[in-house]
Amino acid sequence: MMFPQIVETIYSPVLPNIAKAFDVSPHAASQTLSIYFIAFALGVIVWGRLADVMGRRPAMLLGLLSYALGSIIAIQSTAFEYLLLARSLSAFGAAVGSIVTQTMLRDSFQGRELSKVFSIMGMGIGVSPALGLLLGSFLASESGHKGVFLALGALAATLITLCIWRLPETQTTSQKATAIKPLALRMCRDIMLWRDAVLVSSFNLMLFGYYSLAPFVFSQLG
Repeated sequence: MMFPQIVETIYSPVLPNIAKAFDVSPHAASQTLSIYFIAFALGVIVWGRLADVMGRRPAMLLGLLSYALGSIIAIQSTAFEYLLLARSLSAFGAAVGSIVTQTMLRDSFQGRELSKVFSIMGMGIGVSPALGLLLGSFLASESGHKGVFLALGALAATLITLCIWRLPETQTTSQKATAIKPLALRMCRDIMLWRDAVLVSSFNLMLFGYYSLAPFVFSQLG
């Protein structure tokens, strides 16, 4: 669950390097964050559905492979358009760390035990941006954008290896995929869900607005 936050905050400090390496404006470099979150949102829907249809473990492995492939394309990118494509693919894959992990936890724990597990996971998610920014700053200063992409690819490869080795399938044969249309209609009519969505999206808007602008401000300040 820490994976999406860590990989995005590792990337944030390298935005000035991206702008310089690809000879684009800070605004254009920040588009790599915007397109990341659009693709991430799409990935949440797709991987969530695939986790129901094909199983949790296969969906997790495919998502991580998608992220790794995006990292490889990013390393090889010589044009900014290819970097945008790589970021889209990476974000689409990274979404698996959020939606499928939560689904597997709900498969494995119930009631108060599930609440305790999510509390521990929340601590990890809370500290992950700090870890990502520290590591990203170090990598950006030492090896530039390619060093960051290499580290992101290595992280994805490590997670793929661990999942192949240790990750069990948590979906039982009695669990059936939920029909999408009735569920979507229920969600659209749920006022509390909309309130939560506005709260979370507003917080993320402020937080990632900072991630996209701060590297350039700090660079200007020296």
